[in-house]
Amino acid sequence: MNILFTCGGTAGHVNPAVALARIFQERNPGCRVLFVGADGGMETRLVPKEGYPIQTVTITNFHRSLAPADIAHNLGTLVNMQKSKKQAQRILDEFQPDLVVGTGGYASFPVVKEAARRHIPTAVHESNAVPGLTTKALSKVVDCVMVGFEESRAHYDNPDKVVVTGTPVRGDFFRYTREEARKQLGIEDNRPLLLSSGDPWARR
Repeated sequence: MNILFTCGGTAGHVNPAVALARIFQERNPGCRVLFVGADGGMETRLVPKEGYPIQTVTITNFHRSLAPADIAHNLGTLVNMQKSKKQAQRILDEFQPDLVVGTGGYASFPVVKEAARRHIPTAVHESNAVPGLTTKALSKVVDCVMVGFEESRAHYDNPDKVVVTGTPVRGDFFRYTREEARKQLGIEDNRPLLLSSGDPWARR
């Protein structure tokens, strides 16, 4: 089984994809995993550290300003959209995925959309309560939309596609006691830790 994950832009997009990849490999030891990100994105550094191969597409965002520099940027983005489409086609031809999962970031768009066009099973995951532009656009073409919150269902045009999964986290988060986790972080005193609402320690 070949599974392609596409993500980027922030660690909040990359980490759920890595967690899912680990789960798939634990349950299907023979499955192959490939990541796809954006040229120069932080995912090109984070993903190899987790032991996974990554390929990239050339993709940029749109600026809403009408300033000359922003208009020029947007014209470049239109060119990059065509370039990334061809790159996505090549990656899919070579890897032949059985499943494509996007977890957010602009790099997800050309890869997931092309996979859906080819009728390859596709899914997107959105950790935020309000979907990002990429996830919202792809929700119209994928087979399944995974979300972190039940309240998110109302933001999608086809609620029947939506499955509430929560946000996947790596098993490392659950292998340590609070004291062991503090030592791993190099914190030996009793200073308080500032936790995000998505941090599993915040719910303990």
